Amino acid sequence: MISRVLIYCFGLLVLIISLASLAISLAKVRMVFDQTNTGLPLGTLSQNASNFSPLGQSFTPTLTSLNFVNLLLLTDNGGATVEVNIRLGSISGPILGTSQPTVIPFSIAPSVSSFRFSTPVTLIAGDLYVIEPFVVCGHTLIGSTQTNNYAGGNQILRGIAQTNNDLWFQEGISEP
Repeated sequence: MISRVLIYCFGLLVLIISLASLAISLAKVRMVFDQTNTGLPLGTLSQNASNFSPLGQSFTPTLTSLNFVNLLLLTDNGGATVEVNIRLGSISGPILGTSQPTVIPFSIAPSVSSFRFSTPVTLIAGDLYVIEPFVVCGHTLIGSTQTNNYAGGNQILRGIAQTNNDLWFQEGISEP
C-alpha cells in the first residue's frame, strides 16, 4: 500500500514539474487557451489509445480557429509517435486538420504533450468538434480527469461518448 502511495505521489510530483516546465517554455509564446479541462487526473491513466480506439474528446469552441492541442500522455513501453485530428461534430466526422507528429518519450509519469498544426484549423464558435489523438507508432496512455468537469463535451471511448468523464486537454491559438 505504501509503495502505491509513493508511486502515485511521485507521479503527481512529476506532473506538477512537467506543467511548470510547460508554463516556462510557453512564456516565450503568447498562448490563448479557448477550451480546457485541466483538473488533476485521479487514479490511473487507463485510456490506452489503441485499446479504446476510436478515442477522443468533444469540445465546443468560442474561438474561430486553433493551432495547438495539449494532452496529458504517458508512454510506458518505449515511447510513441502521436498525431491529433480535429474532427467536425463526432469521432467519425470529417477531419478538418491533423497535427504534426509528436514524439512522446518513454516515461514513468504522465506529462503534457503539445500538438501543433502547421495551418490553423478553422472552427465555428458554438459548433461541436472532436480532438482525436491517434498513435502512429508505439504505445501510449491518454490522461483523463476521471470526472465530468467539462460542460462543452465528453470523452469518447471506442466511439461512444462517456458522460461521466473527460480527457485532460487544452486547445487554442499560440502566437510568437
